[in-house]
Amino acid sequence: KALLKSEDTQWVRIGDELGMAARALDDLEWAALLHDVGRLVIPDSLGATTGILDGAALCHRAQQVRVACEVVEHLPFLRPATVVLAASLECYDGSGYPQGLRGGEIPLGARVLHVADTLDALTAVCTALAYSSEAANAELVRLAGARFDPDVVAAWLRCSDELPPSFVSWWSSAAGRMN
Repeated sequence: KALLKSEDTQWVRIGDELGMAARALDDLEWAALLHDVGRLVIPDSLGATTGILDGAALCHRAQQVRVACEVVEHLPFLRPATVVLAASLECYDGSGYPQGLRGGEIPLGARVLHVADTLDALTAVCTALAYSSEAANAELVRLAGARFDPDVVAAWLRCSDELPPSFVSWWSSAAGRMN
C-alpha cells in the first residue's frame, strides 16, 4: 500500500485498478495533491472554466503546472512526483503540453492524473455546468484515445461505482478494439 494513500480518490482507485506499485502511487498522490500549487502564483484569470480545457485555458493551466513544478522540484523527496506533475497535461495523441508526448511516452501516473483531474473538474459542484457522473464518464469515453489513455479510462470505468455493469463491459470491449 502507498504511504499517503486515501482510498476514496479517483487517482488512487485508478492506480490500484492498473496495478501501480506503492511508490508510483505515492508519487501520483503527491502530484495530485500539489498540482494546483501554481494557481496560488498564477490565479485563474479566465473565469470558471467548465468542461474540457482547450486553447487559451489550456495554455494558462500549463503555466500554472509549470510554476507548481518549479516550486515542488526544490524538495528532494518530491522530485519523482514532479515528473508526474510536469506531464499531467499531456494528451494521449500528442496534442498536450508541455512537450507533446504521446501514448506510453507519458508517465502512467500523469495519464491517471489527467483523467482523474478532468473527472473532478467536470463533476465539481462549484462549476456552473457541473456534469453528472454519467455525463462526465461519457465525456471521458468520447475523448479516450485522443486526450486520454483508453486503458486509464477503462480502468476508471471498471472501478467506478457510478456506472451500470453493462456500460463497463461495453466500454472494456470497445477499449480493447482501440488498442
